[in-house]
Order: sequence, then structure tokens, then C-alpha cells
Amino acid sequence: MTGIPPMEPALGSIEPLPSFYEKDGNQERNSRQLWRTESKAFVAYETNECHGALIKLSAEDYELVYKSEGGHKGATQFYEEIEVNCVPYDKSKEPVKAVAYRGTEYGRLDQVEDMWPSKRYMGILRSGAAELGLEDSYQKWLADHPVQEPSLFLKKVSINSCLFMGVLRFGFGLNMHFIPHLQTAMLYQVLVLPKEPAWKQYLGEVAAVIILFPSSLLGFTLRTVLEKSGKTPPMVKKFIEHFEETM
Repeated sequence: MTGIPPMEPALGSIEPLPSFYEKDGNQERNSRQLWRTESKAFVAYETNECHGALIKLSAEDYELVYKSEGGHKGATQFYEEIEVNCVPYDKSKEPVKAVAYRGTEYGRLDQVEDMWPSKRYMGILRSGAAELGLEDSYQKWLADHPVQEPSLFLKKVSINSCLFMGVLRFGFGLNMHFIPHLQTAMLYQVLVLPKEPAWKQYLGEVAAVIILFPSSLLGFTLRTVLEKSGKTPPMVKKFIEHFEETM
């Protein structure tokens, strides 16, 4: 899933196995969706399962969750609902049907091979798995999964850039989505995985700083003005604190 590079290079999504498209009988839909099975996880779990927990929500609460994940945005939403078959660890209990979210074509990365998620993102998954008491083998898979961790300087530049880009996306009725989208596309072009040689990673970070610098400077200026005036919106303050916790 498309993230916010370089802070969040990739987000998570589940994806049905090819057999799902072979059995549901919707040929028109399959012709559009089967391409997804060509993508592959960088480090796949041994049994191609997704472990987790079921949460029962009221209709009102579910609507809030759906909206928080970008629902009701039509062609530009990142996730869509999918029915999944859930098998309990306790084999004495029957499997149940539930609703999960998977990435839409709009929200998915173009490349076949997955990008690495951030250390912060994987930390959330690992702590959640431990709290839920998921199977040890699954927790080990999460613990061993590689992560992408930009330098401290690049993180600072990226946070200020994200602040300004957020204003372009959502603030003051500007609705200038094309600028953040263009910047994100450029950043993915220069994003280098940690498995590559150190000199490639260094050049990738330099290129990312150059791309981010204009919006980062504007974001830093906006952030300074808001902090000096004491008018930083709570949501903006929470966003900054959220990412600075990982620095």
C-alpha cells in the first residue's frame, strides 16, 4: 500500500489467494482484480495466513472506523471492504465470516515487490500481536520482518514537509491533491531499500532531501508561526508529536 515516504514507505493490506478469484464466478470483476495476485510480500508468512482479532462493532461505530480509513471517497479511497473467513485458534469453535479491508487499485503501490514498512509501523503490529497473544510463529515473523528507517535528518525534513502537504490536501479548502501526489511519486522513484549498498542508500536520501526541501521549508515556517502564536491546532500538534516520538 502507498504510504508517506520516506517516513512511512508502505502500509499494510490483506489480499485473497488466487483461488478466491477462481471460485467466486464474477469474471468481469476477476479480470480487473486478478492482477493483484502478481504482487508478493517481501517476506511472506509460511502458510499465507493473516492472524488477528475479531472486533464486534455497532453500525455507528463501524461507520466511524470506515470513514477513518478513507471510506466513502469513491475512486480515491485507499481501502475497500472484503468478506473473510476467520478460523479461531480454538478448534472447537466454528469459523465465522467477518469484514476486513484490503487495498484498492488506487491505493496500491505500482511495483510488484513490496516496499519495506517503517520501524514505527511494524512496532505497532508487533506490540498488537503480543497483546493479543497471537501464535509464536506469527509473532516471530513480524519480529523478523525487515524495516525501512530513514536518517534522523531526513525524518525532520519529512515531518515539516508532511505538515505543509497536509495543508494543501485538507486545509483552507485548497484541495490541491495533485502536488502531494506528484511529490510522493518522485520520492518513490528515489527510495532505496536497506538491502542495497550503502552508497545507493546515501544517494537516495540526498535525492529525497532535495525533493522535500521546498515543502519542508514552508512547513517549518508554518509550524514556527503557529507555535509562536500559540494557535497550533490540536490535530496538527498530535501529528507532530506522533512522528517525533520515533526520533
